[in-house]
This record gives sequence, structure tokens and C-alpha cells, in this order.
Amino acid sequence: MRVITTCLLLSIALLCSRSYARESKSFAVRSYVKDISGVTIHTQQGNIRIDVCSDRIFHVIASSGPDIPKQKIDTVIHTWKPVNFSVQEDASHLEVETALIKVNVNRMTGAIGFFTAQGL
Repeated sequence: MRVITTCLLLSIALLCSRSYARESKSFAVRSYVKDISGVTIHTQQGNIRIDVCSDRIFHVIASSGPDIPKQKIDTVIHTWKPVNFSVQEDASHLEVETALIKVNVNRMTGAIGFFTAQGL
């Protein structure tokens, strides 16, 4: 009986946490700024930076404050050449797209998804 009660409580906690995450607007997109190397997205919780490094490589970093922190250790030391990319938006998503990859940002939650140009 104790195992059943514990499983039931864990199931309820999981459902509540998933529901909270789905309904949470703490990372909701307020605005964004596009520049030559990527996009800075301003959310209710902080900022998200998406750098477009190549047609298939993106560097994503998030911050709980107004500034994007500088990396303390360079993991990839490379100067990237500018890449053609576009930013499109609708009521539910912000999309950063190169010839090969689409980065989709949910405007309500800040969740980020990576897809091929065909949407796969």
C-alpha cells in the first residue's frame, strides 16, 4: 500500500510540474534584436542569445539577468564568417532560419527547438 501511495504522489507531482512548465510564462518572449551574427531575445526571466555560426551550427546561451555572460573558457576558438539568416515571427513562435536549419523559439515558454529546413 505504501508503494502505491508513493507512486500516486510522484505521479501527481510530475503532472503538476509538467502542467506548470507548460503554463509558465517566465521565459515568455518580450522582444528581440537581430544583428549581423544572431539574435538576442529578451524574456521575462532574462535574455537568450542565439549566434548563427554557420548554416548548421548555432551557439545558444541564456542568462537570468539583462546581460549575456562572456564565456570564461573558450571551447571553440574560431572566428565565424557572417552567415545569411532570417528571423520570422508569428503570434506563437520566433524562428531563426539558415539554408539548412530552423531554430524555433516558443514565444510563450522560451522553449527552443532545432529543425531541418524541411521542418523535420
